[in-house]
Amino acid sequence: MKIIQTNDNKSYQTPSKKKSVAAIYTGTLVQSAAIAPVSLLMSDKIIDSMWRINNSADKNILNKAITDAFQKSDLSKKGLKLTVYNPKEQLSYDNVILNYLAELQQKEPKEILKKPGKIINDLMIKLIEQGYNAGFDNKTNTIHVNTNKMGTAFFHELGHAINFNNSAFWKSTQKVRMPAALTSAILPVVAIAKRKKAPGEEPKNILDKTTDFVKNNIGKLTFISMVPIIAEELKATQRGNKIAKTLLSPELYKKVVNSNKIGAASYIATALSMGFGAYLGNLVRDKIAKPAEIKK
Repeated sequence: MKIIQTNDNKSYQTPSKKKSVAAIYTGTLVQSAAIAPVSLLMSDKIIDSMWRINNSADKNILNKAITDAFQKSDLSKKGLKLTVYNPKEQLSYDNVILNYLAELQQKEPKEILKKPGKIINDLMIKLIEQGYNAGFDNKTNTIHVNTNKMGTAFFHELGHAINFNNSAFWKSTQKVRMPAALTSAILPVVAIAKRKKAPGEEPKNILDKTTDFVKNNIGKLTFISMVPIIAEELKATQRGNKIAKTLLSPELYKKVVNSNKIGAASYIATALSMGFGAYLGNLVRDKIAKPAEIKK
């Protein structure tokens, strides 16, 4: 603990180390608790809804439209590839994760730490294979989709491919996706770890001033860091819907649009929950441990 002397001649005592650790721990738990229910609920609801929409579509007509859309995009000339998965055995979401973790146990720790991005990407492909998602991999310029489970999501992924191959701006936006996601995860850590300033306490240097700004605006900053991801997702949906409209019947086109609306809503809901969780975690942290005025 130390004494803070402010410009208005007031004195404050900083919270003890033990109290600060407890505050950081509790704030982090609250932040996670605010996000987790939304993430879990959204993932289950999204998959169920998209599967229902896809199952209500005529698979033969939809698969032909997927082939036609891929050809119409003319992106194969730029190296775009399409990988379609239709596994014979349907695994639960949990089993996909558990099987993959079992595979990782066979690998050397150095191999895992050396390429963490590949580990995440490989897991996503396994989930896509079982129809729990669909995706466009800009590193390999490949659309991955299980057409039996997620065929209606293909057009959105084609929109991502068009963004990447035909627009320098949206290509660069895609490339900041991972940094943006990391930023949205790091900002709450900074805010919750930082002690709240006493009234009238001035920042010591530029780093102190910057982290104060992050702490005082954490909810907004966390949401804003997700905006590039949301914007690119919406643009992919717009482009995918445009192609779908030229190839599908009004009824099937409506199914694709509804499927894409669910996906877009999930990104917006996730960003909002992350912003709210960061704000709430920071608020709780400061309620538990903040400078206390020393009465003279």
